[in-house]
Amino acid sequence: MNGSARLDVPYDEAALHDLGPWIEAFVEANKLRADTAFALQLCLEEAVSNAVRHGVPSADSRGVVLTVNADAAGVVARLEDHGPPFDPLQAAPPKMPNSLEDAIPGGLGIHLMREFCKDISYARVGRINRLTFVFPA
Repeated sequence: MNGSARLDVPYDEAALHDLGPWIEAFVEANKLRADTAFALQLCLEEAVSNAVRHGVPSADSRGVVLTVNADAAGVVARLEDHGPPFDPLQAAPPKMPNSLEDAIPGGLGIHLMREFCKDISYARVGRINRLTFVFPA
């Protein structure tokens, strides 16, 4: 396992259809474990779709840039976008429903990203949001 890949995703929800197959190809090429592959897929699909759906493209925006690197130590994925500043790590934990009947669909993406990553960090670099995920090898 030693590979890297980059995907540029425009601020267009139709472009999200390419994301799943791109991640699957990376997983297969790097022979990632099933649990790492699942966590990678879940976190990247959630983060990229949030950036595309909630980001506000500016004149200098390239859209969302996703890079993934794998080696024997693990997998590091980085998402960068030109949307408004948003640190998902500062979002309050979701209120868990008392029963299935009380559950409202959605709203758990950030919580799931926190749970499925070995490490997650956020930085605002100039006008760029940078979200970095680390997964075990």
